Amino acid sequence: MLTGRLKPLVMGIFLGAWLFLPLAALAENPLRVSILRWYQANTFMDWKIAVGSMPHGIAFDGANMWVANKGAGTVTKIRASDGAVLDTLPTGGLSPMGVACDGRYVWVANASSDNVSMLGGVPATFPVGTSPMAVAFDGGAIWVANSGSSNVTKIVHTGTEFKTYTYAAGPSPYGIAFDGLYLWVTHFVSNKVTKLNRRGQILGTFTGGGSPLGVAFDGTNLWITNMFSNNVTKMSRTGVILGTYAVGSQPYGVAFDGQAVWVANSGGHTVTKLSLSGANLGTFSVGDGPTGVAFDGAKIWVTNHDIDTVSVR
Repeated sequence: MLTGRLKPLVMGIFLGAWLFLPLAALAENPLRVSILRWYQANTFMDWKIAVGSMPHGIAFDGANMWVANKGAGTVTKIRASDGAVLDTLPTGGLSPMGVACDGRYVWVANASSDNVSMLGGVPATFPVGTSPMAVAFDGGAIWVANSGSSNVTKIVHTGTEFKTYTYAAGPSPYGIAFDGLYLWVTHFVSNKVTKLNRRGQILGTFTGGGSPLGVAFDGTNLWITNMFSNNVTKMSRTGVILGTYAVGSQPYGVAFDGQAVWVANSGGHTVTKLSLSGANLGTFSVGDGPTGVAFDGAKIWVTNHDIDTVSVR
């Protein structure tokens, strides 16, 4: 049986253009949404910050980090530039896991409530499938991986209201990421990775590594953490495995920093840094049970599930 920590978070932060960005931003290559090229770099620091109980997912909104505290039913808002804790907000659901930002709202998947919270402005919740674990933004819609109902939910703002759509995605979807064109969904139980278009149509299902969880895009290829194989798979956008690389114990979250890939090794207290060729550039200590990892333009942020903190490198 999976423990609470064996449920993935959403890897990656996706800033959108559909709500408030200037028209010039709408013309940007959509790869900018998927590889985080919309913010100014922050100043490098080295911190460890107390947050809520069992921090899991983490996302950057361009100025602040948002941490989903699974054990507390809250999210913590942290100013990225200096590490100041600005707020702690209830999500309106139980067991918040994945978190993503769309440029205006923060979206949180509440695994034990079968809903997604929208924070910012007037808070709201939307019913989705069973046990939502991860959430991602594609530049126009929010996507949720529902592990208990083997589907994904798409939430779209029409200009006057939010509408939801549900699509089959294969058994037990856990992680989800956008690559500028397509959505990629990991399936922990079946060792598969599914590729969908933004209409929810399955374009392919590919064999991944052992128990795939987190997924991130580096501008060219996908990186997928394999929990029980202690490695990471590099996969092309056509589903071809380009390499498999050893990391630490029970790799969970994964993020791209513009030059390298960072992996949170949840079975210990480290993160591993890989070059895009798969070379190990170092293993660094953080707190116990690291799960989520995100990049703010200069610093890597890691949620330490077992000690209720966030490490910043």
